[in-house]
Amino acid sequence: MAQYWIIKIERMKTKVISFSILSIFVGDKSMKIKFTNLGSIKNGEIELKPLTICIGPNNTGKTYSAYCIYGILDPAIVPFYVKHTDLNVFDEFIDELTESGYVEIDLEKIIKNYANLILNDMCKIFVEKAIYKFMQTSKEGLFDNTKIEVKLSEEDLNS
Repeated sequence: MAQYWIIKIERMKTKVISFSILSIFVGDKSMKIKFTNLGSIKNGEIELKPLTICIGPNNTGKTYSAYCIYGILDPAIVPFYVKHTDLNVFDEFIDELTESGYVEIDLEKIIKNYANLILNDMCKIFVEKAIYKFMQTSKEGLFDNTKIEVKLSEEDLNS
């Protein structure tokens, strides 16, 4: 059964809506996060589930990868992301809201169509604008070629 939100507000920023929805569908899903050129990690992938434990020798990228995951998925980064994103995936809803005063949003459709796009945009902005500050380092060039990609499974998106 589809879930709907009915929003009766005269003005609402598209980007704020996207994060309200994002917080709903990330929590219990399995996701793969791929890291490229993150400190000592040249190429690596972590599959996050409700409980994920990373173990291994020192200086192998566990802390950097954990900090990146936290930095991307932490709700506190939402205002920073909203300020820097160019995504406008909810414009159709804003138009309808403006015209009629309310809008129905099918959360299942949003999740299926936009989850990976929003999450990867968050990764891109985190790497481009926040990673040095978040890692508390000024070591020049350390993260210049870093890339982070997120993928929610099709199974999770369709469930």
